[in-house]
Amino acid sequence: MQNGVFLLDWTFGNVWFYPLRPANASYQSPPQLFISPVGTDGFAPSDIEVGRDGEIYISIGGRGTKGSVFRVVPTPENRNHPNNRPPAMDTPLDKVLNAPQPLAEWSRARWQPLARQIGAGPFVEAALNPAHKTKPRVRAIEVLTEMFGGLEAETAAGKRTLDHAGGVAGGAERTRPGRPVPVPEITLSGKAAGRSRAAAR
Repeated sequence: MQNGVFLLDWTFGNVWFYPLRPANASYQSPPQLFISPVGTDGFAPSDIEVGRDGEIYISIGGRGTKGSVFRVVPTPENRNHPNNRPPAMDTPLDKVLNAPQPLAEWSRARWQPLARQIGAGPFVEAALNPAHKTKPRVRAIEVLTEMFGGLEAETAAGKRTLDHAGGVAGGAERTRPGRPVPVPEITLSGKAAGRSRAAAR
């Protein structure tokens, strides 16, 4: 299970998975029951973390209930399923943009040194390149914001120009050589007279 959100139901002892499927400007998330208790032994999930090898750690307990930590390991069939394979990470930039669980400390220990080594330039290029998918572009903006002070509004608005004859996604007007084109999926925010940063919708 990837590209989704786990939710813990402490009262009824269930763990749900919500796959995030893009739907216009938001997501649709039909719930999938991931773990449900059997018997009367008690299972009150209180926290969940994803490990570096795809395993899931679930703590239970609180309010007088039994406390413990469970480790859920993916089976070889699930680990090797085409939908569960990680994206290609051929370059240092790919390894940063596609880092699993990027907010976890074990993941930060891997991708942050690479990001410092690469520098801000490639992330600016990735964020402003409409040929890339939305997810790595958003991730590039997150890295720029966290490690390099953000993306300059002037850079986002005017540096990238498209010199092809095709139209911008969404049926926008055709581009002209040398004419700045707004980047899809990116909106600018910040102080009116100061430095602005780009944030993903």
